[in-house]
Amino acid sequence: MAAWMWHKFSTWFWDPYVWLPPNYYWEDLVPNEKVNYANWSDLWTYPIIMALLAIPLRFLILNNLVYSFIAQAVGLRDIKARPVVPNETLEHLFLRYKAKPPDSEISHCAGKLGWSERKVERWIRQRTAMTRINKFTKFMECAWQCTYYTFIFVYGLYIMCGKPWLWDIR
Repeated sequence: MAAWMWHKFSTWFWDPYVWLPPNYYWEDLVPNEKVNYANWSDLWTYPIIMALLAIPLRFLILNNLVYSFIAQAVGLRDIKARPVVPNETLEHLFLRYKAKPPDSEISHCAGKLGWSERKVERWIRQRTAMTRINKFTKFMECAWQCTYYTFIFVYGLYIMCGKPWLWDIR
């Protein structure tokens, strides 16, 4: 039953009347000596190869050798927030209210833990600081995006300029 339903769906989905103009069939789109159509494997082969090259390029070379040097040259430092003392009660409070818990909840948690309200507030501030992204990290991300999009734009221009249909639109 499932195979029959899949066959019916596939037949309907790939029907030439759905995808192609009138009087054209899938056989008309087979590559030959005159025309070379895109190959379906191009859709997954090249992007995977590019991703496998781009990820190590970014994290092993550019972040460590180029972007961090530029960030330090303009005065940015990679300052990490101090980790907080693990506390399940306060972690639950933080996850529920984020950086702004109500005073009644702070008082309740302080009494439950035997801490002062100021100490609970300090813990919440430190925990909030742990979740923030510092300027150094933001700079690294923006530098990568600038490099990536510039490279892709230039690569696109390089590919497009070599095509005859770009210049001759008749």
